[in-house]
Amino acid sequence: MENGVDYPHLSWEGTSGVPIPSLQPIPLNGSGTAEDPYLISTAEEFALLSWYPEILDKHIRLTADLNLTGITLYPIGDLGRFTGVFDGDGYTISNVIINEPKNYFVGLLGWVGKGGQIHDLGVENVYIEGGNYVGGLVGRNYASTITGCYITGSVSGTDFVGGLVGENNISSMVTSCSVTGSVNGTNSVGGLIGRNYLSSTITCCYANNSVHGEESIGGLVGYNDSATINECYATGRVSGVIDIGGLVGKRSSGSVIASFWDKQTSGRTSSAGGTGKTTAEMMMLGTFVGAGWDFTEEDGDGAEWRMLREGEDYPRLAWQEVYG
Repeated sequence: MENGVDYPHLSWEGTSGVPIPSLQPIPLNGSGTAEDPYLISTAEEFALLSWYPEILDKHIRLTADLNLTGITLYPIGDLGRFTGVFDGDGYTISNVIINEPKNYFVGLLGWVGKGGQIHDLGVENVYIEGGNYVGGLVGRNYASTITGCYITGSVSGTDFVGGLVGENNISSMVTSCSVTGSVNGTNSVGGLIGRNYLSSTITCCYANNSVHGEESIGGLVGYNDSATINECYATGRVSGVIDIGGLVGKRSSGSVIASFWDKQTSGRTSSAGGTGKTTAEMMMLGTFVGAGWDFTEEDGDGAEWRMLREGEDYPRLAWQEVYG
């Protein structure tokens, strides 16, 4: 290959350039196993993850909060589906900018594939713009799981756009996650997830962001297609043209269980699933306890939710130490 000038050629073609060397060691601490994960402690190390396809099935763990101001980023998974484990370990990644308006599968991780896991990660002040399948955390979540994560900031795209995930597909699970900010797109646009599709589930999540688009626009999910939403709520303002809902914009099938939206703050009195409440009702503990939400430690399995300022704020996830 003549680097920077031409594409790779077969060695027998006799073209100019040098032989492509064997893969170099990945410049990260750790070996990528469950016992010895790659350890990410700087913004520069995080940016390297999108350049090495060898990391896509490995274990990765943050060891510090990362400020990505001034760092050029590409989605992890640009070179293939991420099927490993990304452990945020309670740390945050902040000031994320990914601007790829013509590309598909755009997010901090572009495509998380079968068996992939992301957990215990905060991503603050994101600006992410893509084409289709765009999310603040993941563009497409495919047969994989996301647990205990939150996003703040702005996400925009065309179709299948969500504050957390663009599309949740093929038995994927999103649990105990939240989003705050704004989401803009055209079709299947949701505060948390753009499209929830084929036996996938969303459990114990909330979205507190403005959502705008044209068709299938929802405060939590734009289009719930053959999937389940359980114990979730949305409070952000929702606007669009066709199939607009305070919680869910459009639902072809699937279930929406014990879930709510704020009719006043959303500006929506209808939804393709869930129950609309006033702001005062959404800030009452009884609204959620009556629907079976878990606010207690006394049952031995730990609380899923907390309500520290009843009458002043909405429920928050039990692991959240502060409100945001």
